[in-house]
Amino acid sequence: MVGVGPGENLRKKKFDLLKQDVKKMHDQLKKAPTLSKASIEQCLTHMGNLKKDVDLYCKDHAGAKPFQDDYTHTMEGLKKVKDKWGDQKKVTAEMLKIGTQLTRMVNANYVA
Repeated sequence: MVGVGPGENLRKKKFDLLKQDVKKMHDQLKKAPTLSKASIEQCLTHMGNLKKDVDLYCKDHAGAKPFQDDYTHTMEGLKKVKDKWGDQKKVTAEMLKIGTQLTRMVNANYVA
């Protein structure tokens, strides 16, 4: 069995915790009746705090690239939403993309 060593179990646990954090944030976004600039800022901060874990999980694993791409696009999307707050059409379209990316991250499978 390739890739199963003492560090592999820890990496899997960290990935599961990372997915739980993303799911919690995604659920909070879905539950919010309306979004505010403060809630977007909070999401940016939360996702920024996960960067180290995402980088560690995706490092040297080509199969994890889609997960890292979704993370990167989510961060970019949140920044766009924050910058274009006054234009509701653009904000709504961007939030739909972010929702799709977060759903893919939550449903991602572990890559050994």
